[in-house]
Amino acid sequence: MLLGTDPSALKLAPTASLPHVWAVVMELRVGPDVASLVAVADGSVSLYTSRGGGVIGAGRHAGVRQAATRLLEIAERSIASFGERASFPPPSPDRVGFIVLTYERRLGADVSESEIKAGTHALAPCYDAAQDVITAMRLVSPGPA
Repeated sequence: MLLGTDPSALKLAPTASLPHVWAVVMELRVGPDVASLVAVADGSVSLYTSRGGGVIGAGRHAGVRQAATRLLEIAERSIASFGERASFPPPSPDRVGFIVLTYERRLGADVSESEIKAGTHALAPCYDAAQDVITAMRLVSPGPA
């Protein structure tokens, strides 16, 4: 799983635009299920559902990759809004979970979905950028994302 991955195994290293962040995961409830959007600095982008469905390899599409890079960069700029975490349980209903993997540590946040959708939480730009990734995936995917 990504949480236990050493970024050097993926040939990732800090860059000028991403000196800390190398992956972002946003998790949210979709009915009884959990959807997990994963964006990695190597261009990998996937969307997984707790029922076993999803989209793997969407980062091969330029629009998706660009949206994912923007998400990573916004998470980088928002790094102070995340807290260090040892575990990452799925979000409860009406919550959005973030996992931010940095070269130094694992960070996360658990945010009220209504607060983040209203734009009143500091991580609203991360949420909006993640939604842009999902939209880009829908535009290139023949099935629902």
